Amino acid sequence: MPKGTEQLVCGVNNAYFIGEEQIFIYHFKKRNEAMIFNALFKCKTNALWIEANETDFISNLLPMLKKDIVIEESFYQKYHLPEVNITSYFHYEEGVIINEPKIEVEKKYKNTPYVGQILDGYNKLLESFGFVKEPNDFYRLTAVEDQYNFLTTDLSGLKNYGEIYFDNTMKKIKLKKSNRVHIYISFNVGLLDFKFDGQELTIEEIEAMLDAYHNKKRYVKLKNDVILEVKEEDVKDLDNFLEDFNLTSEKLTSRISKPMNYLLKLVGEDSETIHCDEKLYHMIKQVQDYKKSDILPEKSFIEVLRPYQVEAFKWLNMLAEFGFGGILADDMGLGKTLEIISFIAKDKVEKPTLIVCPMSLVYNWENECKKWNLNVPVTLIIGGAQEREEIIRSIDYKKKAIYITSYDSLRRDIANYKEAFRIIVADEAQYIKNQNALKSAAIKQVDAELRFALTGTPIENGLADLWSIFDYLMPGYLSNYHHFKTRYEALIMEDDEETLLQLKKRVQPFILRRTKQDVLTELPEKIEEVYYCKMEGKQEELYQTYVEKIKSDLQEDGNHILALITRLRQICISPQLFFEEEVSSAKLNLALELITRAISSNHRILLFSQFASIFPILEGMLEASGISYSELDGSTPAHKRIELVDEFNMNPSIKVFMISLKAGGTGLNLTGADMVIHLDPWWNVSAENQATDRAYRIGQTKNVHVIKLVTMDSIEEKVMMLQHLKSGLADQILLSQGQKLSLSKEDILELIS
Repeated sequence: MPKGTEQLVCGVNNAYFIGEEQIFIYHFKKRNEAMIFNALFKCKTNALWIEANETDFISNLLPMLKKDIVIEESFYQKYHLPEVNITSYFHYEEGVIINEPKIEVEKKYKNTPYVGQILDGYNKLLESFGFVKEPNDFYRLTAVEDQYNFLTTDLSGLKNYGEIYFDNTMKKIKLKKSNRVHIYISFNVGLLDFKFDGQELTIEEIEAMLDAYHNKKRYVKLKNDVILEVKEEDVKDLDNFLEDFNLTSEKLTSRISKPMNYLLKLVGEDSETIHCDEKLYHMIKQVQDYKKSDILPEKSFIEVLRPYQVEAFKWLNMLAEFGFGGILADDMGLGKTLEIISFIAKDKVEKPTLIVCPMSLVYNWENECKKWNLNVPVTLIIGGAQEREEIIRSIDYKKKAIYITSYDSLRRDIANYKEAFRIIVADEAQYIKNQNALKSAAIKQVDAELRFALTGTPIENGLADLWSIFDYLMPGYLSNYHHFKTRYEALIMEDDEETLLQLKKRVQPFILRRTKQDVLTELPEKIEEVYYCKMEGKQEELYQTYVEKIKSDLQEDGNHILALITRLRQICISPQLFFEEEVSSAKLNLALELITRAISSNHRILLFSQFASIFPILEGMLEASGISYSELDGSTPAHKRIELVDEFNMNPSIKVFMISLKAGGTGLNLTGADMVIHLDPWWNVSAENQATDRAYRIGQTKNVHVIKLVTMDSIEEKVMMLQHLKSGLADQILLSQGQKLSLSKEDILELIS
């Protein structure tokens, strides 16, 4: 159809608009509509004569024509539209606002489209407030939030339809806004006193605020028909305070006290809710500015301590002044032992110190304490049960002295420790990371005025490690484990950054963490490199056989997964670790090649493995190549360890020192080596780093080359990925980086795929 030739056609039952590309149809509802449209289409002038019943026109056609046709005011003077008045009656019944509207209109217009349009507009307006229309033509408003908004909203839109009436029942509803609950904290003879001011809020209202906040609701209705608007800024600080200080809302009406170590929970607080007295502000300032302290170590230590070690001394001294505990979490090799010894030397309280460490380190501690000539007796609590008991019974708790024992000995002897020490030190505190272990329970039972922990890895497997160490340092500070898991651990594992920051703020004042990169710019460079090898032949066949066994076990009960994964890792090193038949190992061949090449370039090597049983196999290979070596594993006696270390450092003809990862991860100073080979990776990269730090530490003068041997297309490649996940969680708390960690069935399949 040519452009611009649109047509209007009126038939018997329909009106048609024929456009350029479409035809629009209007079906007549009544016969007289056809007459009206026919007149419209035939009209050639500005005037229009419609022969139709006035009522039908106004009620049926006029509402439709008003949208597109301009109608002069004079028309309405002659033909009046029907008046529609809707009176809104509101009342309150059993917690629900009810509206029963009364509609007034001339009877002949009651069921017309015009009146229907007005009722639709009224209904939509009520729906915008949250009202729901019931079958018997009344409306219900149930949601508390909708009720609050309705009662605080401009109702002029409803007034356009008619009058509004609220009966006396509506007066029952009272609206109230939340207020801040102010917390006043004061110092009182070694304790913190707390007093709460809820202003005009009752305990019921405060509890309702907290409940609404926890359930992410902005409005809550109380028993007396009070609708309380809850503002997050009024509740958030209070909720965090109650959580962190292990308080319930019922105690807000009374004055309560908490230990002084809770003071550090206030460090860094910038809150309109919490108010400290002048003395506490001064104490918090001391905590924050501990580096400015003018208290210094004894002269003999000042001469050797590096600046960052002096800062550690000042930090320990600050904690002691307030009776706090803390974790020295410096990197391996930075001198945590010397830092704590310098503090013990300065302390003037005439009471003994107990140092608890792995058995392999008791002699190291003895040597270090005696080397610094602390002018106090140093005694090892070792030997048989009767011998240890006699030593413990002879302790004079009114004299300064140092006693050193192992975690296992302490566990067996715990019943003999009756009185309080001045200081207790948990060295390699990752040994007490398992809250259910007997050694963890034992050290927590020993009474002491000051508690310290030394560890480069306060978080090895998860946040539960950190909780267990804090449970030793300051019982109750992080509440019980169930509360800690719910409040922090579960949320952080779901990547809740706000909760992570909250936990960091709570624990960081009690943790001193420095890395080598932070403080030791004078250390030589550490070079890290990964060498890959690939299994072939019988080694590859065995590996695939055990992969299928794992898949089969996962389909059943999964009880053998750990043992089967261990087998996979052993095959990656050498099947001869458990398989009697002689099988060539790609990794051992690569290791021997690298060792030979390194020795020819005048390097000396530390070789670490999780599996000490590989050493006899390596011994044969090294002997056949004429390479001298030493060996240390878990069965090496503690006194022999020091001899082996000294011999390696002093005798350059010993080219290789083979050490099991667990036995050699702590307490050894092996700066005679400048190359580290990790024969096999493991889940926790911190354990590997600790082992590497036997060579890369204070006293090292050469670049240290770290080599990791990884079998391609095996579980070892996936382990390398998991290392980053594990170390990431520790970094979140200590270094402010992190990722989530878990091992599900799918994770295990990913490891072996």
